[in-house]
Amino acid sequence: MSDTQPTIYFITGATRGIGYALVADVASQDPSAIIYAGARDPTGEGASRLKELTEKYSRCIEIVRYMAADRRGGSGRSTDAWIR
Repeated sequence: MSDTQPTIYFITGATRGIGYALVADVASQDPSAIIYAGARDPTGEGASRLKELTEKYSRCIEIVRYMAADRRGGSGRSTDAWIR
């Protein structure tokens, strides 16, 4: 058993562009990573590719609703709870 803690990532803009590419790259390269993939609308049409990626790497990706301009992230939870 390893004493190494997994690396935890919080990646915003995860439904497209650089954010999506980062989620895909980290998930495929680091099997012990824990990834919180932030998206404005994680249930919307634009999140379908991210959902597919989550199915492929279900061990390490969790999609969370997050809007960078809103400290409460739209989910009712403060972003301070995510970043400690």
